Amino acid sequence: MKKCLLLFLALFLSGCDSGTEWRDEKYEIIWIDTLGLSLNLNVGASGFVERVPPNVVAVGSNSQYIVVKQSNKASKEIAYFYLEKGKDNTYKNANEITKGPLGEAEFIELSRKLGLPKITKEFHY
Repeated sequence: MKKCLLLFLALFLSGCDSGTEWRDEKYEIIWIDTLGLSLNLNVGASGFVERVPPNVVAVGSNSQYIVVKQSNKASKEIAYFYLEKGKDNTYKNANEITKGPLGEAEFIELSRKLGLPKITKEFHY
């Protein structure tokens, strides 16, 4: 019985696939079973806390901020997000730390005002 359970678990867990496309300190752009790329806070052995949901198409960072560009696959609308790394922790929800979705004009204005980083990495999926 124990061998059957271990075999079942091995087969079940092997069905999931994931990867990291970008990393900055404890933040990662990851994909899980090709559901799209998302920005996550890596919390170690216990996993990830999502900060920006799929479909991330670009990212940039500096010592203070991370900026993310997201595309709605159905409507092709673009949205922008940013977060201040120093204010984040594992106990905060995404809506407490992530600002957005923002339109392009608002994002450009905030970029100038706050000194947000430029987008430096694009993803093509």
